[in-house]
Amino acid sequence: LARRPLLLSTIALVHYNNLGLPERRAELYDRCTLLLAGYWSRLRGTGDELAEEEKALLGLATPKERRWVLESVALRMHERAEASELSNAIDEATLTDWIREAFIELRLESDRDRALERARLFVKVIRDRAGLLYRLNVDSYEFAHLSFQEYLAARHLADRGDVVDYLQQRATKSYWSEVTRLAAGHLASKTEVRAREKLNDLLRALWPESALRDPTLMLTLLVSWCLADIGAGACDDRVSGAII
Repeated sequence: LARRPLLLSTIALVHYNNLGLPERRAELYDRCTLLLAGYWSRLRGTGDELAEEEKALLGLATPKERRWVLESVALRMHERAEASELSNAIDEATLTDWIREAFIELRLESDRDRALERARLFVKVIRDRAGLLYRLNVDSYEFAHLSFQEYLAARHLADRGDVVDYLQQRATKSYWSEVTRLAAGHLASKTEVRAREKLNDLLRALWPESALRDPTLMLTLLVSWCLADIGAGACDDRVSGAII
């Protein structure tokens, strides 16, 4: 994650502002993406210029709202890349259209033409000011780091009611391993009872009860990685005890 200067700087700022780095990867990505979605330009000394652009967005007032928009885009990009066996890059027209749909779904805008105008500005702000999106060429975009796409997709899934079934169906596909681990990490970082229930249900659904169900050990490794990511005490003792 720290190989690119922008991301290394982001991690350093997270460390500086929080007096340390979190132990869970999901929590580190949480702070990095929130920083990039809302505060990076201010810390770089361009806050006034960004503020004017933010005002033009008319509704995207919080970094969490901006990140939610990116979460929905990240999941669609991840699904699209798997289905078509293409790279994670996406053309600007499709990206803008997905962001417009996210604005409408989040009820930030009801008029489709106005939502499209805001979506175009959103791409510009996230690309030029936040650094979360990277333009490969004139008409092609991807996330600045694949881990951000995986984490944002994981967040979007973790908040859905069908997260367990969705990830169980993809558990043996290596393409979804990081998303699954980060979804577990995100659920473990939440304090709501429902989040803990989802986490326990997810681990139970993934855990193979016998070697016959997991001859290649893919599920065994995946659940072990999830447990390592979430840390001790994040799930119920009965669940972790059955696995260990």
